[in-house]
Amino acid sequence: MEVCWERRDDGLRLTWCEKDGPPVEPPTRRGFGSRLLEASLHDLGGRSSLAYLPDGVAAEFSAPL
Repeated sequence: MEVCWERRDDGLRLTWCEKDGPPVEPPTRRGFGSRLLEASLHDLGGRSSLAYLPDGVAAEFSAPL
């Protein structure tokens, strides 16, 4: 797993990448945690994205500071 963050002119960006794990498939429904995270970032003027790659989950979160 790799977690990176950087401060940018437009705010903070955090990336999360899983590697060399078991195969990953997209969920059949969105759970409470992903909905809460997306709504919280949206309320702050930020955004999130999730990708379910064969090697693991990749996520990016950004929010203004």
